[in-house]
Amino acid sequence: MTARHPAQEQGAGLEDFANFYRQNHSRVVAFLTYMGVDRPTAEEAAQEAFVQLSRRWTEIESPKSWLRTVSYRYALRNRHRDIEVPSSLIAPELDSIHQDTYLTEETERVVAAIRSLPPQQRAIMALTLDGYTPAEISKEIGVRAETVRSNLRKARQSLKTRLLPK
Repeated sequence: MTARHPAQEQGAGLEDFANFYRQNHSRVVAFLTYMGVDRPTAEEAAQEAFVQLSRRWTEIESPKSWLRTVSYRYALRNRHRDIEVPSSLIAPELDSIHQDTYLTEETERVVAAIRSLPPQQRAIMALTLDGYTPAEISKEIGVRAETVRSNLRKARQSLKTRLLPK
């Protein structure tokens, strides 16, 4: 079954985009974090990708995949910039919107373990945690579904070894 674009399912209005944003923003930030991007860069990259998506909302066939690709590329291009935003410039109501994406100590251990995986396993695990199936991941990264499942099995075993007490 092919996923339909949210704009095709519900109409192409601003409200539809706003709903898509609310449902996907923290997931994109989490995906980027799993991929090894620091938190501020991940948030900036996600926001930039959403801005670009808003301009092309009805044109993008697969907005979830498009967001991950665009935000990851943006993060890679901009990860070495060290711009500190003073907390006085962040409106409290905007800061609280994304509280659910802040990491607990346990989650930080898991993220660190995922970041330590080899690149292909890390990408597959990040997409799996983001709700993609092996078939979808296969299409997304251009490898056979069997390769995805094999890498996923290896990644899970590696994470189990790193995270469970001995």
